[in-house]
Amino acid sequence: MGKILLFLFSPLLLLGQGEYDQWRFGYGSGLDFNSGSPVVVESSIQSSESAASVSDCSGQLLFYTDGETVWSSNNSIMDGGFDLRGVGGAYPSSQGAIIVKRPKSSSIYYIFTASDIYGLNYSVVNMAANGGQGKVIQKNIKLSGSLTQKLGVTYHQNQEDIWVITHYENSNVYETFLVTQTGISPTSIQSATGPTFTSSHGDIKFNQQGNKVGAVVQDQNLISLADFNNVTGKVSNSYGIIGQYNSPHGCEFSPSGSKFYVTAWGLNGGVIQFQVSSNNSSTLSSDAENLSGNFKPNGSPQLAPDGKIYIAHDPDFWSFGSYLGVINFPENAGASSSFNKNGIYLGSSGSSWELPNVTLINNNILEEIEIEAEGFCHNSETEFSLSNTIGLVDVLWDFDDVNSGVFNFSNDISPNHIFSSPGIYTVKVTVTNVCEIEEYTKIVVIDEGPVSELDSLKVCSFTESAVGFSPASDVNYNWSPSEGLSSNTVSNPSFNS
Repeated sequence: MGKILLFLFSPLLLLGQGEYDQWRFGYGSGLDFNSGSPVVVESSIQSSESAASVSDCSGQLLFYTDGETVWSSNNSIMDGGFDLRGVGGAYPSSQGAIIVKRPKSSSIYYIFTASDIYGLNYSVVNMAANGGQGKVIQKNIKLSGSLTQKLGVTYHQNQEDIWVITHYENSNVYETFLVTQTGISPTSIQSATGPTFTSSHGDIKFNQQGNKVGAVVQDQNLISLADFNNVTGKVSNSYGIIGQYNSPHGCEFSPSGSKFYVTAWGLNGGVIQFQVSSNNSSTLSSDAENLSGNFKPNGSPQLAPDGKIYIAHDPDFWSFGSYLGVINFPENAGASSSFNKNGIYLGSSGSSWELPNVTLINNNILEEIEIEAEGFCHNSETEFSLSNTIGLVDVLWDFDDVNSGVFNFSNDISPNHIFSSPGIYTVKVTVTNVCEIEEYTKIVVIDEGPVSELDSLKVCSFTESAVGFSPASDVNYNWSPSEGLSSNTVSNPSFNS
């Protein structure tokens, strides 16, 4: 039985990891990173702090939010995208929103919102609705009544499930929530460790490795660093310093996690770089370096898809134009990191205190795909499979064999099918992966197969006689019973009684 590879022909797919390539933030501002370098664009958002945005796998904008309103890619308010609860009290919520795509889904997203009025909630967006413009299908589902303005996100160790973290005010409790393909786990993980946060204004961030979590509290002049177990969701060894750098608003890690950055706008403030060690106390107690001199940004840092760290700066009344600062080489120490307070000119739009909160990129993206098929004889099973199932959510096979009834369709990833008659069939498989839905087709030829013309044969005792027929290519033979045959695996063995 022969085995062949059937290549799927489909339009070129850009399956890059582009979910964080579109930023929308501030006062009508936006950046597009699809070219590799940021390009300034405009948006409908008007937010003094909270922002989050998400794109599809190819980097095309899907939607964005300020924690209260949700805008579609056409910059119009999404169906149902209003009155979310990411609002602040004395201050606007610093991290009032974060967007998380449900694992192994092509269309469902969660918007987590944090508020020191309403606590922690989430809403659900279905991007398959309204022709791809999306719809908020559930809104303001309560996770916690405790007050917070902090939201961070990282992957579970399995690189599929996702941890969302917060820290509550007037508390030393971190809380993490696990998001899986079935939804948000009803059981959260709480960790009481480190200093009490007397308020919640300011950022919380994971490093890219998912084993450290940093946080700042502006009014407390607090900078903290802790360890994170991305299997259990537990936070431990939290350590904080108070008063060394006043009014810290944001924090961020370099891509490798070797540097920890804090932006502070008060006394001794600036863009502060810490060298990260395994011991959190040592990291924060060691000498840090101010990269920005006398410049104290009114805003938070954010690691971007190009590997640079951009820094929000809400300009004062006397400023001419709005810029984002940039750390060009965040892995380098001190001045060699190349900080520039005028990194990107935003034009007629403006920066506020926050850039878009982190949106994770998909780890499991379908790349190359083939159909593997085996067996093309009538009355025998034809076996189908896909050579690459990474990122696969669902499949639907259509064998183009209507006479087979309900067996003409299958949701199995590797189905078998017995075609009802010889002929030419256009087999179609509809593949839903974490990025999109695609259809692939392939023509399959089912042969009639070998026809036996054997009949009863009388032979003399102790006389060798040839039986069988001429061999056919790609056909296996198995004679039964095989007593007296010279071989039971050839088409024309000799028989001797």
